[in-house]
Amino acid sequence: MFGRVHLGSGSRALGLSVVVFVGVVLYAARVLPERVASHYDLAGRADGFSDRGTYLATLSGVCLALVALFALVRWLLPRLPNDLINLPHKDYWLAPDRRAASLQRIGNCLSWIGVATVALMTAILGLTIRSHRGDEPQSIGAGGWGLTSAYLVVVLAMVIAMAMSWSRRPA
Repeated sequence: MFGRVHLGSGSRALGLSVVVFVGVVLYAARVLPERVASHYDLAGRADGFSDRGTYLATLSGVCLALVALFALVRWLLPRLPNDLINLPHKDYWLAPDRRAASLQRIGNCLSWIGVATVALMTAILGLTIRSHRGDEPQSIGAGGWGLTSAYLVVVLAMVIAMAMSWSRRPA
């Protein structure tokens, strides 16, 4: 458990988020023009462009590399010695009878942060698709800032809730 939210399905949710991302990439490959706005200024106006294939390959590569990193860390967790894991009350949480469950909790939290990260990448691609509805790329306005802010709030809330849950040692 993570607070009151059960995070045991983090790996499945991460897999599903990747499937959705790939679906949006395939859709974007059909609807985006050959020249795509790939960067926006602080006001949300397109100020950098690349060809569609390069843009989609770069975004996909970054997203999948991040997912691979989350998966690698999750795979490495049970193989790490306790000395390399930093937790409050580490002796309690990493005691032999609780170690596997504790590492599963950490892994699930990482998976949910991965879900949030893939959702951010998918939403960024969605903004790019939306900005290309006309002949010229339209401004995304504050959409990029809103997405980034929401992502940071969600990840920060997850990290704080997780840290707080580890700091309370059950009686």
